[in-house]
Amino acid sequence: MKTQVQGYPAPRPRHGGDVNSQHIGPFSTRSPHPSRPQSNTPLFEALVCETHHAASMMAIVASCINGAAQGRHTLNRAVLDSYLPIEPAVLLSLTRRSMLEIEPLSETQDVVDAFFDALRKVRRLLGAYFFDAAEIGAGRAHVIHSRTLQLVAGRACHEALRAVRALELETPGRLPALYCDHAQALSRLLIAAERGGAPCLDAQDRPYLPVLPQRRRSTRRSLGQNGRLLYANAILSVFVKDVSEGGLGLLRVPFLKPDDPVTVELSTGRRFKGIVAWSRGEEAGVRFDQPLSASDPMLAI
Repeated sequence: MKTQVQGYPAPRPRHGGDVNSQHIGPFSTRSPHPSRPQSNTPLFEALVCETHHAASMMAIVASCINGAAQGRHTLNRAVLDSYLPIEPAVLLSLTRRSMLEIEPLSETQDVVDAFFDALRKVRRLLGAYFFDAAEIGAGRAHVIHSRTLQLVAGRACHEALRAVRALELETPGRLPALYCDHAQALSRLLIAAERGGAPCLDAQDRPYLPVLPQRRRSTRRSLGQNGRLLYANAILSVFVKDVSEGGLGLLRVPFLKPDDPVTVELSTGRRFKGIVAWSRGEEAGVRFDQPLSASDPMLAI
C-alpha cells in the first residue's frame, strides 16, 4: 500500500536568485564587510559548523539516492539513517534569538531555516519508501518513489547550497578563511548531487565524504548537539560539545569514573563506544575504542 506523504508547506517569501551564481537571493547586492561585530561569533561559528555538517550529510544522502536511481545499489535504511541529519532545534533557536537583532544575519537565518525545512521533507519521503519496501518489496517501492526521492533530494541540496553560500558571505571578518574554502568545496559537492550525480560514493558504491579543506588549528571540531550517554546501566541526556579523531567532549554530565566503559549516541543516531578519559565538574571526555578516520564526515565540519 502506498503511503500518502504530504507535500511541501507553503514556501516562505524570499528573493530569487540563481543558485549557481556567486551571490544569491537577498545577498546579490551585498558584499562582505571587512569588519564584523564579534559579539555573536561563537554562536555564528556553531551555526556555520552545524550547517556545513548537515549540508555534507545531505550530499552523501543525495548521492545514495541518485546511485540507487542509476541502478548502482539498493537503498539501505541503516546507512541512510546514520547520515541523514536531524535539525539542531536548540542551536537554531539560540542563533535566531541572538541574530535577529542584526538584519543581514536574520536574512541568513531564513535561508538556513529553508534548508532544514527541505531536510524534513527528505526524511518523510525516505520513511515512506522504506515503509513500502517492507510492505511490497524494494523493487516495487523503487518504481513508486525513486523519481520523487531524486527530486526532493535535489531540492534539499539546492537549499543546502543556498545556506552554505549565504553563511559564506557573512564569514569574512568573523571566522578564519578556511571556512570559506570549505564552503566552496562543499558547494561543488552539492551542485553535483543536485544535478543527479553521486559525488559521495566511492568505486565500490559506498558512501564517503571527499576530503574538504577546512582543518581547524585545534584538533577538535565543534558539534554542539544533544546526545545520550549509556553509563553504568543508566541512560543520561548530555550535550556533545566537540569531537576529535580520538573522542568526544561532553557537557551537562554527572561525575564519571575514569576508565569506565560508556556509549554515546548522537542526535543523528550514530553511536560510539569508548571509555571515560577524564571527568571534571559537569564536563567529561570520552576516548573512542576505535578512533575515527581522518575522512569521517564529523571531522569535516
